[in-house]
Amino acid sequence: MKVNQKDWSCPKKQIARLMTIIKKYQSNFSNNLPQEKQYWTMAGQCANHNGEPKEGSEIQQMLSVGLIQPHQFRGVEINYDIHQLNKKAFPHLNWINKDFYSAMSTAYANNEFNPAIVNADLTSTPETGCSYISRILALLSSCQSQNILLIANLIIRMKHYKEKNGDYIVDKLNEYPQFTHVMSHDNWNMQESYYRYDGTGDIGGRTYMGTLVFTKKAQTICN
Repeated sequence: MKVNQKDWSCPKKQIARLMTIIKKYQSNFSNNLPQEKQYWTMAGQCANHNGEPKEGSEIQQMLSVGLIQPHQFRGVEINYDIHQLNKKAFPHLNWINKDFYSAMSTAYANNEFNPAIVNADLTSTPETGCSYISRILALLSSCQSQNILLIANLIIRMKHYKEKNGDYIVDKLNEYPQFTHVMSHDNWNMQESYYRYDGTGDIGGRTYMGTLVFTKKAQTICN
């Protein structure tokens, strides 16, 4: 099977998920997802090349800390070979072989979209990734679900690409009307600082990732 060489289970990735997903959800909402809510993620490779569960993978990490239960997981992977490995390793979970935004849009159209956590683990720079993030934010604003955590990863430094900071990313996001509209009207909050860590596998070395964290909390109506 043709798979790439990123290591989504390495310690750096596990720490990043702990700091930006697990701790952020628990500090903003609750220790675990409500039963009826869903965990959507760009899954990456959660299995080894033989289709066996990979220690330290995202799904194992989220289950081991009790943040989610198996029925809440929605693992989206556009690479068919990686998708098949994931299915073989975890046949009882919900895996989707599709573009991430398209997968969520389809679920939304079918009234099957009730996210609590959305992990957009992009491998793009702000110049292209900010448009995608803006579309995701607009979709999440359209659905009825409240109390949502959105995590968005972007490449902020790599070979022949000068490092970008948080101000640059925000400026890029503000170029998209979808982003400015939801941030002004739909009760979203963006964490002021971003989480920076060096990349994994074939995007490691001189590559650094920046993680943006957004929360959408249910509004409290005062009488």
